[in-house]
Amino acid sequence: MGRLVIFVLDTETGRPAEKLATRVSCLLQSGAQTAFVRRLTAADGCARLEVGHDAGDAITGCRVELDTGAWFQSEEPPTFPVTCVEFSWDGHGEMVLPVLVSKHGYTTYRGY
Repeated sequence: MGRLVIFVLDTETGRPAEKLATRVSCLLQSGAQTAFVRRLTAADGCARLEVGHDAGDAITGCRVELDTGAWFQSEEPPTFPVTCVEFSWDGHGEMVLPVLVSKHGYTTYRGY
């Protein structure tokens, strides 16, 4: 069992992306994918969840989708209406995934 922390920062305002809808699923060694878990980011821009899989099929990574299109409400639609990050992780310990978003771009890196 592991803990995934997704931290989203709006680079245009320099503030955490509060109430941003996120969807997370685990990628399994068999090639299957678990059902999505949905969370809203908190006031600090973080979505925290426990990650685990009971079926004996090892976790090899996660897929995170951020609903940036709905979150960036403006006249001009964002270039990336859904920001998707897929990464390798065995599901043990804590994984911090910082994501920096704007209307027309995003970047991420492995946090600790």
